[in-house]
Amino acid sequence: MASLQDNATILREFKTSSDRISELTNQVTRKLTHASTKEAGFEAIRPEADEINLHFARIREYQRLLNAHAAAYKQTVNAAMAEADRLNSTMQALTYEKSRVVQEIHELQSAPSVHAGIDLEPMEDFQAQAAEAGQDLSELDHCDILVKRLENERLQRQRLEAKKTTIMVHMRKVTVDVNVQKGLISGLVKQIENADKVLTQIQTNIQSTEARLRLPVEADKPRHG
Repeated sequence: MASLQDNATILREFKTSSDRISELTNQVTRKLTHASTKEAGFEAIRPEADEINLHFARIREYQRLLNAHAAAYKQTVNAAMAEADRLNSTMQALTYEKSRVVQEIHELQSAPSVHAGIDLEPMEDFQAQAAEAGQDLSELDHCDILVKRLENERLQRQRLEAKKTTIMVHMRKVTVDVNVQKGLISGLVKQIENADKVLTQIQTNIQSTEARLRLPVEADKPRHG
């Protein structure tokens, strides 16, 4: 995709050619007005007509480039908007997950410190997990099992805290990414709007110039001999 500097250069050249066509058109008008004959007028304006045709060719090429650049900008904007939508969806999902995990952590942290009052994992689930981990609880007394259950609860809380931290870090990154994307989108949309305005104005200038300019065609040229 062309840079803004490239577009600015093209627009300057576009305006230069357009202004030059206007100047040459005025010169042609004056020469035709003061020409003694139609044939003499046609011959007198030949240099201006050649230069006008040259500038028209340049303008058409500049217009083609600007239209191509505008299309590329629009494609970039559409892609950026799609990415922003995806990021927004991701952020909403992460926000929900963060809220859920924070609530779980709050519930765990608000539990009483007295062992009997702690909402421990059900004994059946704890025993099943211990069996899966290859731990034998059969020879442990009640106090030892309670200690292990408390240790298991502590580890679960640590995992939840780590998960909370990871989510919050990821949330901050996603928020930054979304803001960056929104900034890019805003800038690109503004560039396209400005380019469209310039293109419209240039096209209007070209049409106005073409309407004022009446170059001789082959049928109107005098025949010699």
